[in-house]
Amino acid sequence: SITDGVASTPWGKVAVPKRAAGQVVMLRADRLLLRPEGTIAGTVTERLFRGSQAVLQIAVDGAPPLQVEVAAHDSPHPSDPVRVAVPDGAVSVLPADDDLA
Repeated sequence: SITDGVASTPWGKVAVPKRAAGQVVMLRADRLLLRPEGTIAGTVTERLFRGSQAVLQIAVDGAPPLQVEVAAHDSPHPSDPVRVAVPDGAVSVLPADDDLA
């Protein structure tokens, strides 16, 4: 649910764009950041290399896994603990399926 510019998600509360209309919150893999101060704790379960980038699959207790794109040269390894930050611009709000008809 979205209230006063904050969405409650399985990964915790995240700020949404001010004019967000819709009910489906998407965290963008290309905008999420690995940071020690990140609010989402998880463990890398998979790392796929795509040129200079790596796509990490991150298991989060009690929530669906996240994907995060990072620079390949310093990416964490599977089984490494990580913290994910959700900066401005990392959240998109989409219409509910009923709104797409």
